[in-house]
Amino acid sequence: MATRPKLITAKELLLMPDNDMQHELIRGVLTEDILPGDQHGIVVARIGWLLGNFSDDNDFGEVSGRSGFLLERNPDTVRCPDLAWVASGRLDRPVPGYAELAPDLVVEVRSPSGTWRRGR
Repeated sequence: MATRPKLITAKELLLMPDNDMQHELIRGVLTEDILPGDQHGIVVARIGWLLGNFSDDNDFGEVSGRSGFLLERNPDTVRCPDLAWVASGRLDRPVPGYAELAPDLVVEVRSPSGTWRRGR
């Protein structure tokens, strides 16, 4: 008989200790992935810099990196894209915990360890 995994809430995820892994929740199930390497970080930083400057210069919204977004509840789904952009007026920053909305734009940079199944 298969055992069901213990479902985790967004609040519990937020309180978890840092173990040098990336964590997300998918319908209450904790996912864990290794941290991406240096090249991944360079690409994400460059895209974030370009997107952030454009957004700031035009007062379009906010860019964030590796921020969790609470997309659904009961069971909770928290996804953490490499970069996210939220249009002006949709979110007062900063938010304690996870923003409860889907970003207007998400950027994911594929990592060597990622798979399409996991969405990375």
